[in-house]
Amino acid sequence: MATKLKMQQDEQLINFQSVFTNLGDNIAIIDSAYKIIFQNTLCRNIHSLQIGTQCYKGFRNQPVACPDCPAQKVFQGAGLSKSEQIYTSKENGEQWLELIASPLTDSAGEIMAAIIIQRDVTAARRITAERELLIQQLQETANKLGKLNGVVSICMFCKKIRDENQKWSPIETFLRHRLDFELNHGLCLECGQKHYPAFTT
Repeated sequence: MATKLKMQQDEQLINFQSVFTNLGDNIAIIDSAYKIIFQNTLCRNIHSLQIGTQCYKGFRNQPVACPDCPAQKVFQGAGLSKSEQIYTSKENGEQWLELIASPLTDSAGEIMAAIIIQRDVTAARRITAERELLIQQLQETANKLGKLNGVVSICMFCKKIRDENQKWSPIETFLRHRLDFELNHGLCLECGQKHYPAFTT
């Protein structure tokens, strides 16, 4: 029985090798002892792991299986399983990797191994983080602008603004406190001609 199973595994591996060898994602096949029994060219070039190495030792340098290992879920009968993990390498630093594990079964439907697809999702993670930061900044700005809703009293002579506490403040102070930015003074063309005609042409 063991010889027949080994022959089936070998035959299926040959078929999978021809399909997976040149795909654009890292692909490895591991057995139920978490030993790597196949890796495609990209996976081998990036990780330089030997066949027979336990995946958690080779990929993550850990003594035991990863707690969120999708292959473990596959071997427990979960079917297709996904997780995201942080992987650190000397060449690329910190990366987010999506791991997708799928069962590899024999003709009787018994799970022989797990196919692991490892995809770098670092760029997508960064874009998501940047988008969330931008949304937060926009929300903060909208909240600040929301404070300006309604009628604002402005002095018809000195242009001071009255706030909700009935305190009169220069417009610059009012805007600085409400919108969190600084104003600087300039001179428009009309006022320059009116107040400093000798300096404006």
